[in-house]
Amino acid sequence: MKLCAPLPARTQSPKPLGKIKWRMSIKILLIIALSVFTLSTFAQRKSFVGLYGECPKGYFACTQLELKSDSTFEYYVFFDVGGGTIKKGTWVVEEDTLILNTFNQPKFARGYKILDTAYSDNKKIYCLDRDSVPIFYGTIVINHSDTITLDENGKTIYYGEIKNIQISGLMTQKSDFTVNFNNYSEIEFFVDNFVCHNPDYLTNEKLIINGNEIKEYYHCHGKFAEKGLKKTNIKNRRFK
Repeated sequence: MKLCAPLPARTQSPKPLGKIKWRMSIKILLIIALSVFTLSTFAQRKSFVGLYGECPKGYFACTQLELKSDSTFEYYVFFDVGGGTIKKGTWVVEEDTLILNTFNQPKFARGYKILDTAYSDNKKIYCLDRDSVPIFYGTIVINHSDTITLDENGKTIYYGEIKNIQISGLMTQKSDFTVNFNNYSEIEFFVDNFVCHNPDYLTNEKLIINGNEIKEYYHCHGKFAEKGLKKTNIKNRRFK
């Protein structure tokens, strides 16, 4: 019997040297680009770090905002009547916008919640602030035409379909909602408290940051402050 010689083992053909160099060059360029972007972002964030708001000695009102290097902030607001408060949270900058979020947040997000999905022509409406406090004797406008006054518990009943609702109260911001559901009988709305300056919570609060100045947003006026908080020496910090 004639034995067959074993077949030689397959060997992988070597990759072209030029292709390997090209791939290595791409990887190096990507690493360099990522490093430059990271350093640029860090340098930009570092330039924002510091204390904003000059409060002379003997002040009757003072607002200071300290942006820290660990992306946290301390927001100090003082009035001669009422005293001072300090809010703490995190900050981030997107282009020329400073976005603040306090660690302490209300129980509910702004929006609405369907309580009963059983269809009914009579819609029970509940309006509350984000801490679940009823908007007593508030006003709602449904579908841009029907104006209704809420009762002492922030409740009312509406006959018909609700496509749009505007809610306003004595101590809440005017809020506009589009309702995308039809099959329900009870619906609950949560709106922000109306505070011109220094609200209890900051949720994606947007301020303008431009160089060494930060401009706050005054909700009661519906616009940003004309004069901003100027960057100052950390030694001028008026709160502990």
